Amino acid sequence: MVLVRGDAEVASWPLTGDDAADMSTVDALARLQLCAGRIGCTIWLRDAGDRLRELVDLAGLAGVVVTPGETRPQA
Repeated sequence: MVLVRGDAEVASWPLTGDDAADMSTVDALARLQLCAGRIGCTIWLRDAGDRLRELVDLAGLAGVVVTPGETRPQA
């Protein structure tokens, strides 16, 4: 996971246990993104597994929590 501000990577840390990802993981990511947005940052998922990406998409958060190289839909 990467904390980004503008084009600068501010911090990064590994996501562990992708096999155990569930909706509580997605909830935590959404909350982190909300907090990051309040300080002008964005959360990116780097090297996220397929299961986590599918859950993020299922929750309708694919445009909120993005992966590098993907673009956010314009509001």
